[in-house]
Amino acid sequence: METRTVASEFIGTLLLVFFGVGAAVLGADYIGVLGIALSFGFVLLAVAYALGPVSGAHVNPAVTLGMLLARRITPRAAIEYWIAQLVGGIVGAGLLY
Repeated sequence: METRTVASEFIGTLLLVFFGVGAAVLGADYIGVLGIALSFGFVLLAVAYALGPVSGAHVNPAVTLGMLLARRITPRAAIEYWIAQLVGGIVGAGLLY
C-alpha cells in the first residue's frame, strides 16, 4: 500500500470532521440545518475531487467496509484505511477542541 493513499484518507477524514462537525458544533446557531448539510456536502465534494484519484476518497469506515465486501480492495488496504480514518477523525476533532 502506498503511503499517499493512506495519507489521503487521513487528510480527507480530518477535513470532513473538522469542517462538517465544526459547522454543526460551532456554527449551528448562525447557519442552521441547511448550512450544516451544505458544509458536509461541499467538503465531501471537494475531498472526492481532490483525493478521489489517489485513494478513492472513502473518508468513512462504512464505505471502506462496503468496498472490502465487494472485493474491490484487499483486507490489508481496508485495515490501513480504517486506521488512517480513525486517526484522521481524532486529529480533526482535536483541532476543533
